Amino acid sequence: MVIKFYLLLYFNNYSLLYLGKYDLTGKVVSSVDSAIDGTENETIDTVKKTITNVSSKVSDLNSEYDLVGKASDAIKVAASLSDTAIEKVIELNEKYDFVETTKKVAGEAVNKIKESTNK
Repeated sequence: MVIKFYLLLYFNNYSLLYLGKYDLTGKVVSSVDSAIDGTENETIDTVKKTITNVSSKVSDLNSEYDLVGKASDAIKVAASLSDTAIEKVIELNEKYDFVETTKKVAGEAVNKIKESTNK
């Protein structure tokens, strides 16, 4: 449950704050524009147009396919699956006591090593 909460919190904050509220693609375009405003040539114009087109296409794709929403849904499903996996591991550990078994086997191995070095 804790993992699911943090995954959802992280993804939702990231997608909503940075992609939506702060309009990252628009800021990148603005930064590039202001950085190269003084120098005008054909290559810079091409780069400006390309960045503007990419920004526009990403926005269009997000609007058309709801990429942020679908990614959010995928994170929710992954979090749910991880919860199920963690619950199953806990259940199996209670049944087979992996921790105690591992501790016992490791202790026996250490004792055998001690015995063989003492000879």
